[in-house]
Amino acid sequence: MKLLCLGDSLTYGYDVRPQERWTTLVSNRSTIEIDNKGQCGDTTAGMVFRLHQLDLIGYDAFFVMGGSNDILLDKDFSAVCRNMESLVSLLKSQEEPVYIGIPPLTKSESAYYGWQEAGAVHRHNEILRRYRQWLLDYSANMDCTVIDFYQALLDGEEASGKPLYADGVHPNAEGTPFCRSGTEGAGGKADSSFFIVKISYCIHSKSLCLSCSRSRGIFCISMI
Repeated sequence: MKLLCLGDSLTYGYDVRPQERWTTLVSNRSTIEIDNKGQCGDTTAGMVFRLHQLDLIGYDAFFVMGGSNDILLDKDFSAVCRNMESLVSLLKSQEEPVYIGIPPLTKSESAYYGWQEAGAVHRHNEILRRYRQWLLDYSANMDCTVIDFYQALLDGEEASGKPLYADGVHPNAEGTPFCRSGTEGAGGKADSSFFIVKISYCIHSKSLCLSCSRSRGIFCISMI
């Protein structure tokens, strides 16, 4: 199975080693071949432009996540939504499954690293919350599967008491979902990362099945 992942630095795997990127972990622990088209700093408008340059023939599924940079740059919210609609519409035209990622909230330390002004953190997070709800509603209307990094990191930090962000915007090695293919139950163990994302591919339905659970099996976040 071949999966195209389109996005920004959250998809690319910024600030973690190449072998710790969630896309690499999925590929290494499954039969899924991932083409990571995450580009650091990209906006949804840039993703629309890039997607039109790509040959989409030969992929069995598509993943797209964007909008964080738009929000941090104070781009028009309705324009972000329209861009996401354009991305999903083009991907859906290939008649293969489309998975939509929900970007996580930011932290106050992101201002120290220069990602945003300290006074803008709360406002931007309110927009990210609004954006998450829009993505949930839109995904349901378009029959797309949601992969909720937003909720996973929130729950992960609350349950673990550990910082799961590298710089207030991007997950660190522990916060990056630990991805594997398999049929294990929710109590499976992760070696060093906090989450286990189990991914399998159904040949008959031509769709990905994803689930996410905390490594100690205390909670489960549905990604199916």
